Amino acid sequence: MPDRSEVVIIGGGVIGCSIAYQLARRGQADVTVIERRRLTEGSTWHAAGLIGQLRSSPALTELMRLSVATYQALEAESGYPTGWNPVGSVRVAASDERLQELTRQVDVAHRIGLEAYLISAAEAAERFPLLSLVGVRGAAWVPTDGHADPSQLTQAFAGGARDAGVRIVEHCHADAIEHSASHVTAIQTSRGRIECDVVVNATGMWGAQTARLAATDLAVGAVEHQYVVTGPLPGLPADLPTLRDPDGRFYLKREGPGLLIGGWEDGTRMPWPAVPADLGPELFPPDPERFEPLARAASHRIPACADVGVRTWVNGPIPFTPDAEPLIGIAVGLDNLFHCCGFPAGIAAAGGVGHAIAQWITGGDPDLDLSPFRPQRFGRPRQLGDRLIRAYASYYQLAAISAGR
Repeated sequence: MPDRSEVVIIGGGVIGCSIAYQLARRGQADVTVIERRRLTEGSTWHAAGLIGQLRSSPALTELMRLSVATYQALEAESGYPTGWNPVGSVRVAASDERLQELTRQVDVAHRIGLEAYLISAAEAAERFPLLSLVGVRGAAWVPTDGHADPSQLTQAFAGGARDAGVRIVEHCHADAIEHSASHVTAIQTSRGRIECDVVVNATGMWGAQTARLAATDLAVGAVEHQYVVTGPLPGLPADLPTLRDPDGRFYLKREGPGLLIGGWEDGTRMPWPAVPADLGPELFPPDPERFEPLARAASHRIPACADVGVRTWVNGPIPFTPDAEPLIGIAVGLDNLFHCCGFPAGIAAAGGVGHAIAQWITGGDPDLDLSPFRPQRFGRPRQLGDRLIRAYASYYQLAAISAGR
């Protein structure tokens, strides 16, 4: 641990490591990443890893587009494997209203130069052969979407950053953030005090606790999120696209010889009022009753899933905010503390947010409109648990709490 670093990033998940990598690429290598345990041991390690760019919000769509551009080049640039699989994505519409939403999303994509197409139900089945077309009105096809291995992706960012001179200090947690009236001056950690010019709070579901060290507030917490990996399905194409059925509230991708299926069901839990500081890579027990509606919807849309069985069940904590959108921006009253937390789709967003925050720090501007994600949009968070649970259940709904999905 150095006595001083120009930039200190708190949090060694995919977001923090992406920011460190992009800072180093811009010549800012006096960067220290501190991670309370080991890299990826927050919510990154158990992320599903789908990367979709088609969103209703132009700002979020552009962020995701930058992520894909990053992942397309990262392995060659860093020299480390990323697990990036550019298989494309199909998003189906099972109602006229959903088809109208997809039409708007494709229009947004075209305005920012993202390749996306409205396709017929039959064309969707050509790209995803397991698909049942019962009730399907149409679909959207994004050929540059895909999925990545969350741990490999994070380690590629970390390895590239280290090679450029960035320090990554594991088993080191922030205990206090020293600041003057408007400026962070140093961080007290479990391994010593480090002075700094800029601090990035990239602690995900711990974002609120980290913010409180600097006497600021963030409306972010953790909720339970489940997915399952099925048993083998014979004949799965190696290049099977990812699939989203927002009317069924589920997503899926190929995972080995089976399918990974997850979604946004009613009745999730906020397991803690504050995420335990010493939380490791533990999971919660499966909740089959809560997952059952997603399983039924997946079996309806993909009949081959009905009898295949479950090989792996994951029920883990992920960060969430009251509108299901991230918190990105400068802390109120502290001009050198950047919050970058609360990503329910952190793997999809990490590449883009790394560019934005690194450009903001080195150039004074993120070169993107990040105003929809400003951290102060909620004021002082109250009754956070109920708001997070409602936002989670609304993630795929039409006219949802946030239009950014």
